[in-house]
Amino acid sequence: MIDEIDKKIIKELTKNSKIKYKDLVRSVGITAPTIQRRIKRMEKEGIIIGYTILLDREKVKKDIMAIVGIYTSPGTLEFSKQITKDFLKIKEINSVFYVTGEYNFCAIIICSSIKELNRILDKISSIQGVTRTVTSIVLDTAKEGLIIEL
Repeated sequence: MIDEIDKKIIKELTKNSKIKYKDLVRSVGITAPTIQRRIKRMEKEGIIIGYTILLDREKVKKDIMAIVGIYTSPGTLEFSKQITKDFLKIKEINSVFYVTGEYNFCAIIICSSIKELNRILDKISSIQGVTRTVTSIVLDTAKEGLIIEL
């Protein structure tokens, strides 16, 4: 369970996962050892599951982002799990979601060129059970991230 102080710590870590304890002390208002204990507890409890960095896709030459709706043939839960495992083997798939609605899965692909995107889409289409894909290329990003507001 998290309290208001934990929420403050999480908010600061979300803004900057490399924040120094002295800066956390200043913004949260408790001692560094207490902050450290709370962070360790949240990690142990699985509330905090990792730390990451954000990259400028353009500067690392991965400026093509596509959202792909993936249709699959009807199947069992095991069938869906196998397809999911196959998606996870494609390193350019940044995120994949099993969804309700028109298609069965939604994938976010990040790559360096349209040619590469086409190759990735061919890989996806070759997975047993995939019947069709619908691709939208992202032209501009208004907001990006998986920050959860508490």
